[in-house]
Amino acid sequence: MYWLFPHLWHALSHEQLFWSIISILFLTTFSIIQALYLHASNRSIERKNDHMEKEFESKEGYLKLFFENAKDSIAVFDLNNKVTAANPAFVQLYGWSLEESIGKQIPMVPPDYYEASQQRVEDMVVGKSFDLLQTKDMKKDGTVFDAEVTLSPIFDANGQVIATSV
Repeated sequence: MYWLFPHLWHALSHEQLFWSIISILFLTTFSIIQALYLHASNRSIERKNDHMEKEFESKEGYLKLFFENAKDSIAVFDLNNKVTAANPAFVQLYGWSLEESIGKQIPMVPPDYYEASQQRVEDMVVGKSFDLLQTKDMKKDGTVFDAEVTLSPIFDANGQVIATSV
């Protein structure tokens, strides 16, 4: 302060200089403590975010592993009955590749069972599910086979049906 503001240094009394220096030291100390606190707080928040992100990724990873490695055929349909996701067991059982099925309506129900199937789809759209339903399904090549299926609606955070799983 002496070198930067010599005229101010000479204009202040010793008591004013003392309190000015004490004030500057207090403000500097307070600023350093606040900066350290904010730094520690930010690090804590970052650690929590990292932990939550890893937890989310691991849950998402486990769900993806489950979906991909399940021996049961699993497919997810949008409300227009188009395939949005299917696992390898679905591809193997029904014969439709992912490229052939994703985003498309595929004929999985034999014509004789189509009307009953449509009624089940309508029931699912309003929230009803079917557990271990004995029915007939159809492969890509037209082969009809006995199937035991679970049909479930998939809800969004507001409780609205947004998709179905088979």
